Amino acid sequence: MDRSMSIYNDTSEHQFAINGHSPIMTFTHEMALDSSFGLSYTLGFSNSDIYFDNKYFGTKLFFVSINPQLFLTRRYNFEYYIKLRIGVSYYDNRLDQIPSAILRRIYPTKFQVFTGFTIAGINYLISDHFALNAELSIWSPETLNFGLSYRFMDQKKIKRGPEIRKSIYG
Repeated sequence: MDRSMSIYNDTSEHQFAINGHSPIMTFTHEMALDSSFGLSYTLGFSNSDIYFDNKYFGTKLFFVSINPQLFLTRRYNFEYYIKLRIGVSYYDNRLDQIPSAILRRIYPTKFQVFTGFTIAGINYLISDHFALNAELSIWSPETLNFGLSYRFMDQKKIKRGPEIRKSIYG
């Protein structure tokens, strides 16, 4: 993105600048359906200071997604999962007023529907109720998340690893 902007600024009489960008703040609530599947939703927000010819054009990003989740590995204190992310994003900006087709293609405006994936989700349980969490998501928007998870249910009741195979195969 930075490279495309420097090329644009080098070849145009108009200057485009991103003077600041906040990290994407998210809140996720997850419900376990069983020991292998879960369903969650995510709410997110981000802010950018975009200027074109020294005029402020925004932008704020809001998004919500519904995320079916599959646990690939569950051990005593480690979980690895993937998610499908289906949602809607809204960009609150005035970029459609910029007289440049190039910039309008690079930066979306208003509502966008997206389908993306969390290709790597990891929980490392540090107690029965707290876990360190990391996720890498693509196309929904692209994020690398780090956080802390709190589990309301008792982790000792969740079947993991050999216990799952034993309950399935007898």
